[in-house]
Amino acid sequence: MFDDFLTPGALQSLREFCLSSTIYFTNEKNDFVESNHTSGFNCDLLYQIAEELKEHFPRVLNGLHLVNMWIYRHNNQSDGATMHSDEGEATFNFYITPDDANRIPDRGGLTVFAKEQPSEWDWRYYNQMRNTPEISREIDAYLADADTITVPHRANRAILFRSSFLPKSDLIDFKDGFENRRMNITLLFRRREG
Repeated sequence: MFDDFLTPGALQSLREFCLSSTIYFTNEKNDFVESNHTSGFNCDLLYQIAEELKEHFPRVLNGLHLVNMWIYRHNNQSDGATMHSDEGEATFNFYITPDDANRIPDRGGLTVFAKEQPSEWDWRYYNQMRNTPEISREIDAYLADADTITVPHRANRAILFRSSFLPKSDLIDFKDGFENRRMNITLLFRRREG
């Protein structure tokens, strides 16, 4: 985790792009809309960010290529994204909503379970079925002894972690108004084999 990820100009430019674009075509039942690179969430700045990340984190990202990027724009009060894993090797997540929009400064970010998804779990199946009672119980039992790391929301805060770890949104309680909605951007590097 680190703060002040983007320059102020880059942060403002990306925020304006995300607020003004009409690219959000997927509405999740957990009260957020999303867009990814195939539905319009792409611009030169995002690709520049991905390339510069590889330069700044060569031990982690060297040789990995960007395979997906997406944005979640949550309702002002929301549970956010439920527990899941990403189909990659490295997940880079960062926030672009101003701090003063967050009503609970120590919350609103991401909780990551520090235990990798078992290799025998089929990634697509578990992500698609994670909210069914049977699979939800199986995931809960697997993670019962896992340590967690909760990273509060901060504008321009970034988190880099192994994609096979299981993250979920922390409690989201942001001020009312369109511009106050929590927006997080994810860059996913190289798809896992198998």
